[in-house]
Amino acid sequence: MERLANKSRNHFNANHDRSQVMRLIHFPSGQQTIRNVSYEIIDEEMNGGKSLVALHDMPDHLIKATPLSVTVPIHRRFKSAWFLHGCIWAKSMKHAASYRFIYADGSSVAVPIITLDEASPDTKHRRLGLHANIQDWWYTKKMVETGEVRPVIVQNPEAPDLYRRYLYTLQWINPYPHLEVTSLKLRGEGNGPTSIVIFAVTLEL
Repeated sequence: MERLANKSRNHFNANHDRSQVMRLIHFPSGQQTIRNVSYEIIDEEMNGGKSLVALHDMPDHLIKATPLSVTVPIHRRFKSAWFLHGCIWAKSMKHAASYRFIYADGSSVAVPIITLDEASPDTKHRRLGLHANIQDWWYTKKMVETGEVRPVIVQNPEAPDLYRRYLYTLQWINPYPHLEVTSLKLRGEGNGPTSIVIFAVTLEL
């Protein structure tokens, strides 16, 4: 595995610190192995106060989200990518963000990030829900778990019943592993208030 966040920390962690977006009190920085995948969680204090990418720059949940796009250089061939990310203010089922891989030949493949909301009876939303791959971080929400998506429980180790939040890992299998991927474009869809927050990306070479 190769940690993309390590290779591109000035680019990947360019817009927010954790306290501005997702205050995970019991989620330490540094190298973490989650479900047998190694991730490097950036330390804010060692990285100019920046530790994550938030794909809607929204300081207040009452303000309509602004689309945000961050491009991370890669220049690698790889088999699959693992994302460690979270979601806040998932008020409805929607296409909240896209992770687009750009190949050296100019082609690209996008991974749509779709929030889960079981409350909506709308037929369109039910169809969309079949492809949901992330859920709000709040502990009362029903978790998402599929072959590619796994919940990550964040708890207070000394009092686990008093604090619980959820992040998620997402595996994307590269359909063209023989091609060089030049960059990864992380883009919010601008249909707020949902915000997708990315902590780390790991590549399987």
